[in-house]
Formats: sequence, structure tokens, C-alpha cells
Amino acid sequence: MKPRLCIRTDGNSVMGLGHLMRCFALAQMVKSKFSVCFYCLEIPPTLAANIISAGFEFHKISSDDKFVESVNDEDLVILDGYQFTESFQVELKRVGVILICIDDLHDKHYFADLILNHAPGITSGNYSAEIYTQFALGSDYVLLRPGFLKAASETDVKHDNEIAFICFGGADPRNMTQQVLKIVSSRTQFKEINVVTGSAFTNAETIQSIADKDIRIKYFQSIDDDRMLALMQKSGIAIVPAGGILLECLAAGCNVISGLYVDNQKFIYSNYLQANTFTDAKDFSEVNIISAIKTAVSKPQVKRKFFDGKSGIRIEKILLNLAEAKKITLKVASIEDTDTTFKWANDPVIRKHSFSKAEIRKEEHVLWFERKIQSEDCIYLIALKDDISVGSIRFDLNEGDALISYLVDPLYHGYGYGQVLLCKGLVFLKNIADSRGYVLQTVSGKVFKENISSLKAFERTGFKIESETAEYVTFTKQIAA
Repeated sequence: MKPRLCIRTDGNSVMGLGHLMRCFALAQMVKSKFSVCFYCLEIPPTLAANIISAGFEFHKISSDDKFVESVNDEDLVILDGYQFTESFQVELKRVGVILICIDDLHDKHYFADLILNHAPGITSGNYSAEIYTQFALGSDYVLLRPGFLKAASETDVKHDNEIAFICFGGADPRNMTQQVLKIVSSRTQFKEINVVTGSAFTNAETIQSIADKDIRIKYFQSIDDDRMLALMQKSGIAIVPAGGILLECLAAGCNVISGLYVDNQKFIYSNYLQANTFTDAKDFSEVNIISAIKTAVSKPQVKRKFFDGKSGIRIEKILLNLAEAKKITLKVASIEDTDTTFKWANDPVIRKHSFSKAEIRKEEHVLWFERKIQSEDCIYLIALKDDISVGSIRFDLNEGDALISYLVDPLYHGYGYGQVLLCKGLVFLKNIADSRGYVLQTVSGKVFKENISSLKAFERTGFKIESETAEYVTFTKQIAA
């Protein structure tokens, strides 16, 4: 049976449809591995119908209390919206769900198991989060609908800079569409102007009246993904806000003009601008739009790659790993684990990534292992799945720091258990330290540069690179009081 993925998000003509659309994109990315259910307080009927027709379960709820009553400790829950408070996260964690937060503001403390933010330049250091929180940050995790993911991976294509594309999202409550359309239509250089609005847009009659007076303007409402992508791919210049539509235009290879006019887009705007992905129209004033158009049309008419089209694969893998983590438990190592740990210690795959390469004799291991499990300065844990030992994690304590050493039985490599060991081990460590009154300040680990999976595991768990040598990287994580 597929794990259940419950998505809690909203959208309407006031708040816009960005949260809904990127959650819909994520659902399409992972639908082969998860049973996806949407829960919404606010949603346009057409979008609800699209969710159902795509094969997803949909629930119109009357309150967040009803949502909490609908989930259980077997579920993965996604929250996407600025209204979800820290206390609401805590309430869901008490139910026992695996919690994923899609975020672009990093403006609160997070109790999530995973934070997903697809803006470039964001690091775990931007966040206040729990010790166990994982991070999927940057454009490698961009949330795009299937057609746009495919377009992102295609070869370079040429566009016509005499064709313009304008879209300010599914709602556009400020009617920026009209403001920008008037400016663009005054420019004689454009032979065709394609304008798109969504299902929550309330000024369609005004846009249609402008289009009726200019044969260059083609107006489209609530079109499907294929039609939207086709319009983008034929357009050389795309004028869009710094939201999901910006990312779709980049995937389509447009020469993008973007800007900032609402505060909740400030990090997407600043980070994608810093990555040099679009021409800056700043506040979308007339003078700034005209200046941006002049700059953009001088750029090459060739698609520039920014996304690799593989974010769906990465996100699916992380979510599956989170679901699998439910099956893993940790126990304190005991003398009965001597033979298992000795077998791991001499396994050639494990030795390859160990600092000591020499073969270990049984009597040496027995003495070393007994000393470790009896020491107050060592916390040695064994990972179990279905009562079978699958790995270990050890913390050696020294003046407020805990040095990590972990391994996964080679029989279980490729399942993401290293990440599970890190996250669960950190929680176990913090609980023991607190119970002992031990002031834990930092956790650190050393990883060989050739051990790519461990490098990624430390990075995704919020560790920062403290130092590097030619052979290995030292990671450190600060522990909040």
C-alpha cells in the first residue's frame, strides 16, 4: 500500500494560487509512490475539479481542527501557507505525522521533519528549526508541473523576442496584468502579446476589452499546462512576478523580466535575481518595465539552462526516505551487539570510508567495544528494522561537543538509512544529554570527500562545513539550548 501524503494548503482571489499550484506540482511529481490527498479551506472550484480529475483525493474542510482529526501517525503531512503557526505544527507532530513544510519566508521556528524551499542561495542557517529537521533547499528541488520539468531537461531552443508573454498568476488581486499590458502594448516592437490569467482572476472583462482593441493581443483564461507551456516556448520575452510562474518561464527557456511588488515574494525575487536568471523590472513601474524590455531584447534568443528537470526524482526519494524512517528504531548498544559490530568493522565497504583502514582483530574489537559501551563519554546506538540490526551511530562526548561516527550495514545501502540514523540519533543524543544535565553545544562529524552519500546526509541535516582538508570535510551543527 502506498504511503498517504496529506497536503494542507489554500488559494483564492485575495491570497493568490501560488501555494496551491506548487503543491499540485509536487503531487504530480510523487503520485506513483504516494496516495495524495488535498485538504483545503479556500480553493476555486475549477482548481478543485482539476485536482480530482488528476486522480487525487480532495477534501473541502471547515477548519484546521477538522484536518488534524483527519490525519494519523502513518501519514506524511505537507503544509504550504503563511497562516500555519508554530503551535499548529506542534499539534500535528503530537498526532505523530511526518511533517513537511514548504516555505519561502523562514520567518518562524519550524518543528518540521523536512523544510523545502526552492529559492537559490538559501541555507539551513537561514532557519530556526528542531535538531531533527532535514532541509531540501535550492533549485535542485524546484516544484514544477510535469510538462515544465520535461521542458527544463530539453535541449536549447530559440525564441522570438518580438513575441511577449504576460502572466501574473492565477489570481492577480492587484490587477498587475492590466498595468503591465498597457505598457507592453504601447511598444511597437512586439508583433504578438500573449496574456494569461487564472481561475481566481476577477478583472477578465477589462483585459478582454483591451485585447479587443489591439489585434496583437491574445487573451487566455484558465488554460491547461500544455497550452501554457506552448505559449511560453514561443515567446521571447516573458513578464512575470517572482513566484511559481517565474520558475515555469525559466524552465521553458524564456527571456524573463521579473520584479517585486508583494512582500512575500522578496526572497524568491532577490535570490533568483542574484543568480542572474532574469532582467530586473524592480517595482514594475512604467519606466522600469520599459528599461527592462530594452535590456532583455538585447540578450541572446537561446534558452539558458537553470533547472535540470530532476527535482521530482530528488523530492520523491526524500519523501520515501521519511516514510521509511518510521520503520527504524534505535536502542543503546549492549554486549550482545559485539559480533555484529565486529562484522561491520571489518567489512571492506565500510573500511573504505573509515579513518582506520587496517583489518581489526576480534580481541581488539571486543576490548574497544566494551570500553565504548561502558563509557559515560560515549553514546553508542544500534539501528533496528524489524528487529534486525541495520547500522549504528556513536557519539563521543568531549567538553560540550559530540563527535559522530555512523555506519549502515552494506546490505542496506541505497535506502537512505544514513540520513535516518543522523536525524534519529541526534534526537536520542539530545534527550540523553538533557536527562544527564550535560550541556551539549555542538555536534560534529568528519566525512571523506569521496563518501558522497554521507556528505549529502550531513548537509541535508543542517550541518555546516567547519573545515576541509584534501581528504575529508569536517561538519558542525550548533545545538540550541
